[in-house]
Amino acid sequence: MTSHWPLFLSAHLAKLGLSMSISPKELLYGHTVFPYSTARMGRIETERLARNIIEREGKSLTVLVQSSSVGRGTPKFCQSCVIDDLKQLGETYWHRRHNLPFIQRCSVHGELLLALPLRNTPKGISVTKLPEECTGEEVYKWLPESLSSALMQLSFDCLDGRARQDELAWRREYRRIAEAHGFPRQGTGLSSSSVLASFKSFYGEEFLTSAGLNFDPLAAGAWPILLLRSGYEISTSTPRHLLLHAFLENSSAPSPIRANQPGRKPKSLPKADELLARRVREVIAGLPLGSRITVTELLTRAGGWAVFRHKRVVMPRTSKVVQDFRQTEFSERQAGRRPYWRKRLGLEK
Repeated sequence: MTSHWPLFLSAHLAKLGLSMSISPKELLYGHTVFPYSTARMGRIETERLARNIIEREGKSLTVLVQSSSVGRGTPKFCQSCVIDDLKQLGETYWHRRHNLPFIQRCSVHGELLLALPLRNTPKGISVTKLPEECTGEEVYKWLPESLSSALMQLSFDCLDGRARQDELAWRREYRRIAEAHGFPRQGTGLSSSSVLASFKSFYGEEFLTSAGLNFDPLAAGAWPILLLRSGYEISTSTPRHLLLHAFLENSSAPSPIRANQPGRKPKSLPKADELLARRVREVIAGLPLGSRITVTELLTRAGGWAVFRHKRVVMPRTSKVVQDFRQTEFSERQAGRRPYWRKRLGLEK
């Protein structure tokens, strides 16, 4: 069977519903992950998808497939459940609760689940054996126990069909939780930069990348913030909903991140003073012998006259260079003497 077996298997087993004394709908809701995959969709959309699966009609079930496979990895099983199933049933089966996304432990025995050492292929993950015939390795503990338990409970609530409502209602609920926990606001909504930076720090880069859910916290359309907006509907998978829900319920409110104000940014005067002083010295060093220029022309050539004329009091380095320049033969007002007096004094023909 493929990695998407919980959904597509139902379409084939639906034909066997009568021989199993169970209706196709009961089979779909009670023995596949369909309830989990549609948990945060509306009733109408859920019923439409159910008909598509049972009747094998309609459009692609991509969203359902994503909901059952995002972050799930290879098939998982509990060794103690294998022993119990053999005793009680005489055979084993793949448990839905073990194979939901982000589940690390068995909810019955509290043991870390075992994952099959398989790799994805272009055709998906192929499993032809029952758990009793398999050996596995303990799943990697991506998440701390408290967070793992919170996600587990949310996942089981979805699988068991508890607290179902449409996606827009869930997004209103997320905003209510965020506001109740004191998440910073920006304008009429939540601060996107603060929420996204905190979300990424909460789960960690490595975990989000492994689940295929990483994002750029500076991007305007990053998926966590879209789930907090109400202006339009989006189609997204249950795992994304649950990660955001668990984050809002179990994280501390992030500190607000100040966004840069639009328009021209104020200059750093100490740096501007240092840079202008250096440029003025370079201009002076390049003056030909015998030439004379004014301070205004000197600073204009250095590209800083407009700044210096208004900020000279707080630009001590440039002021010192200009003062020294006035004492040189390059200054048009050398030693405070204008050209007329230089001629009168015989200093210049």
